[in-house]
Amino acid sequence: GFVAPVGVLPGATERAVRAACEPFFARVADTTTLRFDENARDGACANGVSASAPASVPVVPIRSDAALPMTQSFTTVPSGTLAYARDIFGEGTAATVLDNGLVRVVVSPDAGARAFVFEDDATGRSIFTSVGALRDDVAIEPPLSSTDRIAKYTHQFPAGTFNRSYAVSDLRGGADVATASFSYDAPDVVPSGARFTRTLALHRNARSFDAIVRAEIRTPERLPLQRAVSVTSLGVGDGSEMATRRILLPDPVAFAPDTTLRVERGNALGFYDVVTHELATVAWRASDVEDVSVVTQRYSLVARIRLAASAAGRAGAHLRFAYEHAESVAGARTIVAAASAASP
Repeated sequence: GFVAPVGVLPGATERAVRAACEPFFARVADTTTLRFDENARDGACANGVSASAPASVPVVPIRSDAALPMTQSFTTVPSGTLAYARDIFGEGTAATVLDNGLVRVVVSPDAGARAFVFEDDATGRSIFTSVGALRDDVAIEPPLSSTDRIAKYTHQFPAGTFNRSYAVSDLRGGADVATASFSYDAPDVVPSGARFTRTLALHRNARSFDAIVRAEIRTPERLPLQRAVSVTSLGVGDGSEMATRRILLPDPVAFAPDTTLRVERGNALGFYDVVTHELATVAWRASDVEDVSVVTQRYSLVARIRLAASAAGRAGAHLRFAYEHAESVAGARTIVAAASAASP
């Protein structure tokens, strides 16, 4: 069905991470140990995992405070931007990489075209989590299978297209911009199926990237309240001491787990850590979006962006994701306000 168990990375990588839950240690490479950590942020286990590797081993971040070893390294950007396909997660399938030398975005087409990495090239830290970003979903899900006996343990929130395989097209880099497009037909979206498409663009010298997300919901007159939803999980800072995190909506709010907040004004939100000074922002065009909610998990937040209804069931939104740094909460608030004012 359209609702699938919530997980982390695709395929063998997910199995390797899950292996860390039992007996708390698992060898994921000859030179790397994956360690269960009760205080780590959301990941494969109920409480997460962390990983360490020698400096000589290339790694890919799966959270700002954890990384996994790579069998193939990222390509250094000499100038401009790069766009390429590479088996980053050692799955036997290619991930899509966009890189401008400042930040890097990694999307897994065979995992619902979720973006698992939005990385600072200099620090190797990422503000996307292993739950993923840009997950396609809908407001009204089909009912769960009556024979699914583990749903209440695995369905932490609606999973959307989760690990569906998306087609990749228009993968190209250049002097000014790197782009990639993804598409998927979901016949089980109620009432009569839907088609999701998405185009990402990473410009030269930018610490942000744009995402044009579109959804065509078929026969919308049969379910007028159906809407497309874009779901993103964000994480900033180190460790599990969440007292250092602030959510900006745009006014700062202290982080508290298991709460739902809404963006009542403006066209952007932020997630900030007062120790590392990392700031993750998401901005959107006001006319494209009907509602934005923020659901806090134990150590991260999930933003659900509900696209506005449009004629013939076709909806689209221009979103912008940025990885910034700010010296203070006030500075972070100023950046979020600027992102809102200059919405894509």
